[in-house]
Amino acid sequence: MAIERAAELYSKPEPAAEPKRDYSSANGPSRLAEFGFLAYIKLSDYDKAIDFFKLRYRRSEPEITLYVLLERLRSLHRLDLWQREYEKAVQAGIKPRDSLTAAYDQLKIHGELSTKL
Repeated sequence: MAIERAAELYSKPEPAAEPKRDYSSANGPSRLAEFGFLAYIKLSDYDKAIDFFKLRYRRSEPEITLYVLLERLRSLHRLDLWQREYEKAVQAGIKPRDSLTAAYDQLKIHGELSTKL
């Protein structure tokens, strides 16, 4: 029910921009994306979690969305999914930041990621 509610809230039109809107309210859709992601993770449905996140996380640059997703997967110690999503993004034409590229290289060589990206 929580995931359905998050998707429902996400689909509502955003109110017109106000000069005094704070960061947290302007960032609402991305927070909902992270909430849905975590809810699917709790259900151990990692693929749905990733799809939910990628579809709904709102950032102007796809690379930022990739960075946030990979950071979430790293914190869950899901290196297999981290590598898969990194490679998918590169194949889709997204250029990861240097720290992600270095982390990917480290993962391929040593089978682990650093504690911070």
